[in-house]
Amino acid sequence: MRCRSSFSTTPAVDSAVLDQVAAELGLYVYLLIDPRDGVPFYVGKGRGLRYAAHGLEATDVADVEHVGQSRKLARINELRQAGLEHEIWILRYG
Repeated sequence: MRCRSSFSTTPAVDSAVLDQVAAELGLYVYLLIDPRDGVPFYVGKGRGLRYAAHGLEATDVADVEHVGQSRKLARINELRQAGLEHEIWILRYG
């Protein structure tokens, strides 16, 4: 399963749909992918809308100039400055 992240301000998909998909997935392992080269830069596990939290966190960090931001958040913000968004791939679920 692949989905484009677009959580920087508002999701491109209705939140009810996102909630339904999250409920169907249960627990899952996901990858954050750099669309420039297709290489994962983060692997995480979660449930619910955890996969979207990184994009929202990067938006918050970008707003307050956080000195010690993680490489993951720095990469998301780098992509956004280039006019791109990271991809989210669900590797395994259930």
